[in-house]
This record gives sequence, C-alpha cells and structure tokens, in this order.
Amino acid sequence: MESTNSVWNLLSEIGKKQGITEVIINRCDLIFVEHQGELVKLNAKIEPADLDAFVDDIAELNKKKNSDQSFRFSMARCRTEAGST
Repeated sequence: MESTNSVWNLLSEIGKKQGITEVIINRCDLIFVEHQGELVKLNAKIEPADLDAFVDDIAELNKKKNSDQSFRFSMARCRTEAGST
C-alpha cells in the first residue's frame, strides 16, 4: 500500500538513490541530501501536517510520545543542528 504522507514518500524515493548518506529537513520547503560528500538542495516540498505525522511516527517507533519534553528537545536539537550546516 502506498503512503499518502509526503515525508515518507520523499524518503522512499531518496532511498532508491545511490550515494545518499544523510537527509536534512530544515523546513517543509528547504530539504537537503548529502550525496557523495556534497550537500545538495532538493527541489521538493512536504506538507507541514505530514511532517508532524512523520515526527509522531518516529516517536512511536522509538516508544516516545511527541509531547514528551525530552523527545521534543531532542527533535528540536536535531533540527537546530541540521539548520546550522
């Protein structure tokens, strides 16, 4: 079954490519991949609600709650670190 979540769909497409080692989502319209050691901006956009749902999915996979303060701090720190590259 295909996902209707734009984040999962984007990651699925990226996963088919060779040489991509990192995905950085700074904003819904500012997405980068590291491809063979170079940072490349994608011409892609994801829906804000899909990004929230993706974060909830990741929280569930890690047995955390998105409302858990330590998890929210961790996600914010990841976003900050990604934004500083």
